[in-house]
Amino acid sequence: MRRFLLICILVVAAVSCSPQAFTILVDKSAPSESGLDLNGKSICLVYVRDGVVRDSVFSSNFCDGFAQGLESRLFNGKKAVEVFSIEQDPDKDFGGRDEMVRLVVETNADVVFLLDKPMLNVSEDGQRSCIFSVYAYDSMSKKDAVTDFRKSAKISDEIRDQEMFASDAQYLGFDFSKRFEIEWEKRQYSFIYFESMNPAWTQAIEAVYQQNWQAAIDIWIPFAEADTGQIASCASYNVALACHLLGENKLALEWLDHSDKVYPVSLSPGLRKRIEAEL
Repeated sequence: MRRFLLICILVVAAVSCSPQAFTILVDKSAPSESGLDLNGKSICLVYVRDGVVRDSVFSSNFCDGFAQGLESRLFNGKKAVEVFSIEQDPDKDFGGRDEMVRLVVETNADVVFLLDKPMLNVSEDGQRSCIFSVYAYDSMSKKDAVTDFRKSAKISDEIRDQEMFASDAQYLGFDFSKRFEIEWEKRQYSFIYFESMNPAWTQAIEAVYQQNWQAAIDIWIPFAEADTGQIASCASYNVALACHLLGENKLALEWLDHSDKVYPVSLSPGLRKRIEAEL
């Protein structure tokens, strides 16, 4: 959820029924250390079974720890990440875009992570390590590409001790989730309203105070559709901004286009730039 703090109301004109602006600070999610933005998206984890008990012990426990980490960091600890397994198939390109898209369709998740079978090694000096690859596909991202995360980690316990090995694998999964933690950055946004006019505009401001963007949209839309000139344009601009804060950027652009067509406002170019950056 986005959080915000009202920082000021700027009275830009003393004339009755003139447009005025108020600015809010919004804590908006930014791509995590991984480069992925998982905010508000459903997530599913899938791992490959190759028939080797040791590999299955690692993969299932890694995904269990990974899921717990994501739930802790993104969902306030609530159960939200499903884990599935699929059998190894030499004819399939696990980690390829087509395969990842298929998993998105089958799991009905916005984002799918696929853990390939691990490579477990013991070096000549006795150091135990595990090399694993995790592929991620975000069906809501404009990049439409698979991200490959490859990591090598030391294993502290005997590989043949499956119980202890499971503990190591679970910790690795939980630790791996750190790179997907949502990062927040504060951004300023300005809405427009009209003083000494229809009380509905004040109601819309109150909805913004409560970060109830949809309620504010429902109030502004009749003005955007029924009025002409400056009032319609400002209402359309506000709807565009509220849609943007809801993550509906394509719809936001449609309303901003309408605002510009009716009566361009000075705040429009800045908002357009922000919206297009997220498309």
